[in-house]
Amino acid sequence: MIKCELLLIGKWICKKAKLNKVWVSLFILLFLGGGVRFYFLSETMRFDEVDTFFNFAHSTIYNLFNYPYPNNHVLHTILVRLSIALFGTSPIAIRLPAFISGILVLPVSFIFPRLLIQEKYAGLLTCGMVAVYPYLILFDTLARGYSLVILLSLLLAILLLHFVDSPTKTQCFLVSLVVAMGHFVMPSFLFSAAGLYFWATGMMLVRKRSLFFILKYFLIPSIIMIIIMTLLFYTPTIIVSGGIRPVIANEFVKALPWLEFKTGMHSHFSDVFRIFMKGISPVIILLLIFVVLLSIGFHAKRKNWDFLLLLPSLFLGLVIVLLFSRSIPYPRTWLYLFPFFFALVDGGASVLFSKMKKASPVFICLITGISALYVMEHKMLRNYTCTGSLPEAPVLVEILYNELQPGEEVIAKGPAIWPLHYYWWQKNVPMLTDEVARWQYPLSQEINNKTSVPFRTFYIIKKGRYKLRDLNAPEEVQKFVELENAVVYVDYGEKAR
Repeated sequence: MIKCELLLIGKWICKKAKLNKVWVSLFILLFLGGGVRFYFLSETMRFDEVDTFFNFAHSTIYNLFNYPYPNNHVLHTILVRLSIALFGTSPIAIRLPAFISGILVLPVSFIFPRLLIQEKYAGLLTCGMVAVYPYLILFDTLARGYSLVILLSLLLAILLLHFVDSPTKTQCFLVSLVVAMGHFVMPSFLFSAAGLYFWATGMMLVRKRSLFFILKYFLIPSIIMIIIMTLLFYTPTIIVSGGIRPVIANEFVKALPWLEFKTGMHSHFSDVFRIFMKGISPVIILLLIFVVLLSIGFHAKRKNWDFLLLLPSLFLGLVIVLLFSRSIPYPRTWLYLFPFFFALVDGGASVLFSKMKKASPVFICLITGISALYVMEHKMLRNYTCTGSLPEAPVLVEILYNELQPGEEVIAKGPAIWPLHYYWWQKNVPMLTDEVARWQYPLSQEINNKTSVPFRTFYIIKKGRYKLRDLNAPEEVQKFVELENAVVYVDYGEKAR
């Protein structure tokens, strides 16, 4: 039954989206989007993904399902474990599930606007913007669950578009399964699900479905199935973590007092705008806003309620969940909104592009290609430091590894610890402590037998973050090497062993 329903949905997509019209342009956009993501796939490992790797994906089965803090995106972590079991522990293997999810987002972000707008060139601009937007590329090339959340959000939107026209029990199950899978990646999928469920409810009301019908055949059964499936998915996590509280009420998502929540949200949305718009020209931002307004006006004349209800529904779901939880999420939580915002831009731009006829796909592909080259040439992903980055970590490790003698130590602190630890681990140099991290080149038996030898200690300081005194370094240290984001100092003092 599920197989038959999926086949029907596939035929509906092919018929309504008319995919055969622009498949050459779509292939070019997929090539560009995939290419720019592959280019960044070997970038230096970052704090959050290395933490996920060591503490969850590359640890015991017990830790695979453990949820001490929100860094374990469980479904994504399981996929990472499968990937490293098959392909090893290189950065590419660790990031492969996020990368594949990000690649799949590209065609889905093309299909969704075509179902919603039904213009000849609809979807191309959305796919193009998703392909080259730096912040999306960043999380498509990090071992985190956000690209999977975006993919599931878009799939949910497509399933809901089909469901509102021909609701069946099987489709209701499929919709609920996608939501449960999204929650299994991370509980904050509730923001996306709530907004899209408001959108589906609005579309059904527009189609003259009664509130009783919506509750009986959609909301009530779907919510029950979501709860049951989510609890089933999280059963190992609940057992290992000692209950469901660590998942839904840990210290990072606990409810704040109203005054603290209100104050925090002001700075939160300021941070969101600053991070999301980093590297984007104000002219482009204003142009996008103008096209969205144009799009809303055009579709209001057409009475395209499916399109018009999308933005307010997503916003309503976001606000209600925020007010209910009273916790301030990370800015990257809102990544799922980007393909939907780009679809709104597409709603106006595709109307304008229809006047350009065959030049439209060429123009979109050309702009996308130039943008992809610009993002790669300027290495724009390095502008984002929100996930604990130290771009020179492998270089620093290589320099110090060739310099270290048995028994000598390297000390660092803060977000730089985990990227450094990953590259030291690759060279079999153990980390002795992790609060103020210490790595020691293994002592040989000959040196172990000596009572005292001169040992050097190297201190890695991330610029703008820490000072030598934070690492308890002696005053007589000397600068050893300086890179763009980090400085290494060395203490030549003698230490008794």
